[in-house]
This record gives sequence, structure tokens and C-alpha cells, in this order.
Amino acid sequence: MIAGSATTVEARPGALDFYRALGGAIEGRWTRAAPYVEGAAIASWFLLRSAGAPAGAMGLWTAATAVLAVLAPTSGLVVLAAIGPFTEGFLITRDVGTKPLLALALAGTAAIRVVPLWRGWRRVPVPVLLGLAVLVGTGAGLAVSRLSFGRAFYNSAVQIWLAGIATMIFVFVASAWVA
Repeated sequence: MIAGSATTVEARPGALDFYRALGGAIEGRWTRAAPYVEGAAIASWFLLRSAGAPAGAMGLWTAATAVLAVLAPTSGLVVLAAIGPFTEGFLITRDVGTKPLLALALAGTAAIRVVPLWRGWRRVPVPVLLGLAVLVGTGAGLAVSRLSFGRAFYNSAVQIWLAGIATMIFVFVASAWVA
């Protein structure tokens, strides 16, 4: 308001307001489309696996689903939960494949979304702290394995750890932070 004047000056919407509105519009549309995209991802995984698709096709599916997990973490969790009980469709090593890669994508996107909020938290939920403690403890066990049994055993142990306990803890922490 200008001194001595009855008129007010209103602020014009800025770039931040534009991106907030755009994000809200995309989120509303995604909510309606998500079940269809998730269903298509799950169905295509089963079709590719049933048809005995080559590793390249499964690798492309894994990359596309990792992008989905980064853009829409909840959808990534749904797809990971659906394919979780089945064997790997795409393997990088003997034990590391689709599920650990999707879990890492989910953990990464959860961290990106949570780090800016971290200062506002009064405390991290206890189950998340316990999950991270298990992750750190089992990771420390890998160091002991390296010292006790040598490099060959350690390499196998890391692959099994990443495909097993680490993947599940990444999914748990991502679920807690995304929810």
C-alpha cells in the first residue's frame, strides 16, 4: 500500500507459482493413470519372462521401470512388490539384477525427496533408524568377511547382501519416506 493512498499493489505470480501449479496438474493426472501404468509394467514383465525374452529386452524393461520408480516412487514400489517373489529377469552378476536396481532407484529418489525435509523433522521414526542400523551392521559384517575369508568370498558375499538384506532395507526405508 502506498502511503496516503487507498490502492494496494498485488504481487504477480512468479516462476515458483507456475511450477507449483504445473506439479499439481501432473500429480492429479498421474493419480488417475498410475494403476494403468503399473499394471502395464507388471504385465509386460510377466510377458517378457514367459516368452524367454533376451537379456537386452529385460534390461530395457529394468531401465524403464527404474525411471518410473524415480518419477513416481509409489508406482515403483507397487511394481517391485509384484515382481519381488519371482526370480530375476535381468542379471548383472550372479545375484544382482532387476530387484536390487529398482530398490536402489527407490532409495535414491526417497533420499532426494527427503533430504530437503530433514531439517524440519524433530526425529526420524524409530523403525527407520532400526532398519538403517541393520543395514550398517550387516554392511560391517561384509568388512569382517573380507578380512577373515579373502576377496573371492567377499565379492560373493557383497552380491548376496545387495540382492538380499540390503535390497529389502532400501525398500523399507524408501516406503517409509515415500509414504
